[in-house]
Amino acid sequence: MSGQRQHYIPRFLLKNFKSKGSKQQSFAWVFRANAEPYETNIENIAVEKYFYTEINSTNADGLITEAENRFACLVNVLLSSPLGRITNKDIPEFLAHLEIRTRHSRESFLRIGNHLINSLFMDIGKLKTFILSKILTDPSILKKSIHDKCHLPEFIVEIFYKFIVANPQLLEATLENMFPALCENILKESTQAVTNGVKEGHLRALNESIAPKGRIEKYKLFSYYTELFDNGDLILGDCALVFAVDLERKFKPFSDKGDKINAVILPLSNDRFLIGNTSGYTIDKSMLKEAIAACSLEYFIGKHDSNENRILKEKIGENSYLLTMEQLSEIAMRGLQ
Repeated sequence: MSGQRQHYIPRFLLKNFKSKGSKQQSFAWVFRANAEPYETNIENIAVEKYFYTEINSTNADGLITEAENRFACLVNVLLSSPLGRITNKDIPEFLAHLEIRTRHSRESFLRIGNHLINSLFMDIGKLKTFILSKILTDPSILKKSIHDKCHLPEFIVEIFYKFIVANPQLLEATLENMFPALCENILKESTQAVTNGVKEGHLRALNESIAPKGRIEKYKLFSYYTELFDNGDLILGDCALVFAVDLERKFKPFSDKGDKINAVILPLSNDRFLIGNTSGYTIDKSMLKEAIAACSLEYFIGKHDSNENRILKEKIGENSYLLTMEQLSEIAMRGLQ
């Protein structure tokens, strides 16, 4: 995987859903909501430049690349073994790795951050009142900003600070006039800060472990089975894993602390999937493809450009969210109080 173009879903998994190909290259159909399906080389699927690297750090990329041969061997074993109960010590680690690895998790946090920022700017009047009250109550906020941004000599910053403290009415009038430009800069910088922060947080987690121990231990409690998907048209979502849970939405693309997980499901190929459970849970296979599509954030892939897949692509995103819109709006409004 090392190099500029890095796959956030491993190619050894993508190729098992190929529509055509050879030993050298494989193709698959990509289904996105509100777009025509298209067939492309898997080299162009689930890939992003420098997804696991940042300036002066390629540690996460190296750790993932090192583990991929072992995980690829595991998938080959799961595909070639007889259907039914299977025990393999690498399964819990592989599932934990997939859960933390994908772009789905990073993009979900990014969307939440951007939604919260944009929500703050929907009510400009309330935002203006909030910012003005903060600065007028504590002018040192402005002092720090000037010091950090303008790099002026300390004595000049101090003179300016004493002036604004002595003239709050002038400061308020000045901020009123500056507010449109101020909002534009805040929005731009905040959006970039969220993008950088989410990537840094994801890479920091991967640098600590490409398969968190807590999740590995949780998945060790599961019993695992490989099952046949009868019509050979199983799909793979951009979340890779799907969790069956005891919640209002029966399927999720991730597990939260406190979730009662009935099963974790990993599509292995167009006609086989892995399911792990702790309570004898069995999935209605007629629901599986819809569950995968709904848990996908942006797309799913498949072997066939079938009518069923074309219909299912409109389900993309229905169960992919971390927080509901109501929860996001509540958080945003709480931030302005």
